[in-house]
Amino acid sequence: MKYFIRVLFFLFFLFFYENVFSFDKIAIVNINNVFNNLSKFYGIEKILNKEFNQRAISLQEQELKLQYKINTFQRNKLTMRPNMIKKIEKEINDEHNNFLLKAKNFEKDNKNRQLEERNKILIKIKDIVSEIATIQGYNLIIDSSIVIYSNKIKNITNEVLKQIK
Repeated sequence: MKYFIRVLFFLFFLFFYENVFSFDKIAIVNINNVFNNLSKFYGIEKILNKEFNQRAISLQEQELKLQYKINTFQRNKLTMRPNMIKKIEKEINDEHNNFLLKAKNFEKDNKNRQLEERNKILIKIKDIVSEIATIQGYNLIIDSSIVIYSNKIKNITNEVLKQIK
């Protein structure tokens, strides 16, 4: 759906904006390719793994302990007194709710951190593309994912990748 909206917006812009036809230098760039290379170059995945690895291990350990406690309770439930059963069920429910809360917070923090790093990379890409556009005199640079057909339009993806390294 996003792709379709981008294409419609571009086509509307292309056909109804009178100054578009004054663009004499247009280029395309594959943002996904550049993004993947830039994130590998900066080692974003390793940074995020290092940052969240300890919390992930802690959550896994907590989950295993909870699962062990549930299994033990299920095995021994028939030999327990009713008041002991209620007490252990309450403990298990409290631990389960605590685990769910920690897991939810972990996912939220991880997602926010990934978005933060993604935005940093996109800003860097925008800066590199703007620099190339200024130096080479391009009037318009478009993401290649929204271009349906291009004839005689220069693809500057490789130039952007060279600027990264």
